[in-house]
Amino acid sequence: MSFLDLRGVRIAYGEAVAVQGLDIHLDEGEFVSLIGHNGVGKSSTVKAISGLVKPTAGTISFEGEEIQGKDPGVILRKGIAVVPEGRRIFTRLTVKENLTVGATVRKDRGAIEASYRSMIDRFPVLGKYAGRMAGLLSGGEQQQLAIARALMSEPRLLLLDEPSLGLAPQVVDQVFDLLGELRNQGATIFLVEQNAAQAIRASDRYYVMRTGGVIQVEAKGGDSADVSAIEADYLHFGKV
Repeated sequence: MSFLDLRGVRIAYGEAVAVQGLDIHLDEGEFVSLIGHNGVGKSSTVKAISGLVKPTAGTISFEGEEIQGKDPGVILRKGIAVVPEGRRIFTRLTVKENLTVGATVRKDRGAIEASYRSMIDRFPVLGKYAGRMAGLLSGGEQQQLAIARALMSEPRLLLLDEPSLGLAPQVVDQVFDLLGELRNQGATIFLVEQNAAQAIRASDRYYVMRTGGVIQVEAKGGDSADVSAIEADYLHFGKV
C-alpha cells in the first residue's frame, strides 16, 4: 500500500479539463517530484490532494484512506501540510505569529514552543526577524517562512507547490538544499515544480506531466540522473 496514491484522477472546472487520468504513488520517506510547464495541471493536482478542489473522477488515498473531496482542515489534521504556490504567508502578521498559525491543528500545546525554537534554529533568519511583519521579508525569506509554517504542524507528508517560483537562482539553490536536508532526515516530500533540473536531481523519483494531465515519464532521480534527456523532451511542451 502506497503512502499517497492517486488513481485515475480527473479534475475539471466546468467544461475545462485540467487533469485527466492521473496516476501517482508515493511511499513513506520518499522525495517524489511532479514536473511540467505552466498550465498542465500541476497546481490543480496539489489542490485536489489538499482538499481545495474535488476531483470529478478517480481516488486519492492517504495511508489507505480515501481523502478526495474532504475538507482541507480534515486533510491537514491527517498529516498533509502544503506550502502553496506564491507562499501565501500572512503579510500583516509577524514571523512568529505566522509560525504559530502553522501549529493550530496540534493538540500538544506545551510542545509548540519547542517546535518554534526548532524552526528558528533551522531557519536563523526567521529568528532574527521574529517580530517583523512577514510582508517585509524578501522573497527567499518568505519562502523559508512558508516551509517552516508547514513544518510547525509536524506533517507526515510535506506538499510543495512551485517553491522556486519568482526566486533568484542563488535562493532557489538554498531552498533545494533545505529540501535535501529534510529528505535526509526522513521527511516524506511531494514536490510540484517547473524547474526540471533541480527537481530531478533532488528527487528519489519524478514524473513528467504534460497537457491534459497525462503522465508520460516516471523515472529515478538523484544526482546522477540524466537531466539533459528529460529537459530536451520537456522543451517540446513548454519552457523549463
